[in-house]
Amino acid sequence: MAADMGLNIAGGAYNFGYNTGDAGGHSRVESGNGNTVSGSYSYVDANGDRRTVQYSAGPGGYQASGDVERCLDSETALAEAALADMAPQRPPGPAGLHQAASVVTPHPSYRGCSIAQL
Repeated sequence: MAADMGLNIAGGAYNFGYNTGDAGGHSRVESGNGNTVSGSYSYVDANGDRRTVQYSAGPGGYQASGDVERCLDSETALAEAALADMAPQRPPGPAGLHQAASVVTPHPSYRGCSIAQL
């Protein structure tokens, strides 16, 4: 296991980075100048998937992209789908009444996950 680390400071600007070199795959790079910062970090999650987040912060606030949503691994996603298929169905309403269509909405923490991430 070999870890790498670097740091540079010049005037009001800086940049740094590290890579732990361990099984957790932790790494981070960041640079800043004045009141603006940007960077990324990554790690290997409990399922063995590498997660990477890019971020920036400045006068407009903090913004992140990449693996920022909670996504399920494929095995858990399939189990969840099987359970949803077994859920009881709503009985039909009284005759003559319009019944709204059922809509299944994913939990907010799963929004933004693509099929490729499952």
